[in-house]
Amino acid sequence: MLWASPIKKKIKKAKEEMKKVLDFIEDNKDEFITTVFHKDGDGLFSFAIFSNYLEEKGISLDDYIPITNKEIIEGKYPDSGLLIFLDCAPLKRKGDEKIAIIEHHEEKSKWAGDSSVWFNKIFGIPGSCSFFLSLSLPKKFRPEVYVVAALCDGAYVELLGYLKEVLKEDYERLCRRGLPNTYLSLFGDYVARFTYKEDKKRIEICREFVKEGSTVIEKYWNDISTDSIDDLKTLGEIIQSFKNVKVYGNKLAIAQIPKGTHRLGHSWFALAYDVDIHLIAIDYGKDFKVSLRSKRINLIGLLDKISKRIGFEWGGFPKAAGAIIDKDKFKLFLNSLLAELGWKK
Repeated sequence: MLWASPIKKKIKKAKEEMKKVLDFIEDNKDEFITTVFHKDGDGLFSFAIFSNYLEEKGISLDDYIPITNKEIIEGKYPDSGLLIFLDCAPLKRKGDEKIAIIEHHEEKSKWAGDSSVWFNKIFGIPGSCSFFLSLSLPKKFRPEVYVVAALCDGAYVELLGYLKEVLKEDYERLCRRGLPNTYLSLFGDYVARFTYKEDKKRIEICREFVKEGSTVIEKYWNDISTDSIDDLKTLGEIIQSFKNVKVYGNKLAIAQIPKGTHRLGHSWFALAYDVDIHLIAIDYGKDFKVSLRSKRINLIGLLDKISKRIGFEWGGFPKAAGAIIDKDKFKLFLNSLLAELGWKK
């Protein structure tokens, strides 16, 4: 396939950059090591992957702390001999601590670090830090680890090519089981909810999942299913909620869904519909929380133009964005979106 060779080159480059960070950590392994990771699903799963890898190499992490963007800006992270930042980066030093950064957002000169790797710069597409980290470490993980890493930060459509290349026949096997695997999509949603429900048990379940794989989902099924899907009690109800998908040629695929299934939706669309934009509208009573993904359209320019015309809050990135839209404006929003995409019946 056309994408196979470029992907392999980018993975090779990421491994080379990652090795420099790993060598820096190895050289300073006798320091008191604290891992600081972003307080969201991607940060959590990055920590689960990286902490397991370091333990296998005989490097123990003395402490860890999940942190918000606001806390990072305010420098509210602990003093330590060596600080490892995952899915986040400090703006300044607090003292003479050593700093390693493993990030996927935009690299800027103002970040303070001794050794760093910036995945989005290497891979050239948006995606989760945990997924790029799993590709960059000198270790082969279980197939389900790569899938959850790709799902836990919004199921970026662009990552499917990488999944197919890395997993090969395992990817086809998972797809035959659905979504590429309904249980893995559900677990990705459980991981993502760390943003709102920080707890040590979730951290330990994620670390155990990286070690043991899908059996962990069965082991902790009551915790995972109850937490992730809110009022939806069975996977059958989740699947049912996505049956009424509206597709507008190769322009747009839309699903209106109840709360609790957000993360699952983009993996469905990415596998089932080759369209410019995948849109999920989550029903919150008086308004819809809209989540959009795109491989080909700059969502920032699109939403900015439409919002100025009809009025709504929005935010995000060129390939992944969201908005809050009053229900009485939703039809106007869809019509405006289709018009901008050049849709004709």
